Amino acid sequence: MELVIKMTRQGLISGEFVKAFLEYTSLFPIGSIVELSNGCRGKIITANITSFAKPVVRILIGPDGKALPPALIYEEDLAADTKLQIMKALASDFNGLSLMEGF
Repeated sequence: MELVIKMTRQGLISGEFVKAFLEYTSLFPIGSIVELSNGCRGKIITANITSFAKPVVRILIGPDGKALPPALIYEEDLAADTKLQIMKALASDFNGLSLMEGF
């Protein structure tokens, strides 16, 4: 997906094509593990079709790198919180998170 976006910026692929493509896929697929700009890490739980880079993330790991206890796990809607952004996608087994953890 990153390569497709780079190719769009270079004028090699139509931006309209990429926008249509992202309506059927996702920049960050549901279940992806990501790191946010505040240092927290979590799992994508919902895509946002109006802002492809702003999904809803269930926060599972705090900025200190420690797993949050179940009672403190929360969701961040990145479309609503404009201060937060995804810094990078992480490996699916990052920090021992299981595929179903966070769902």
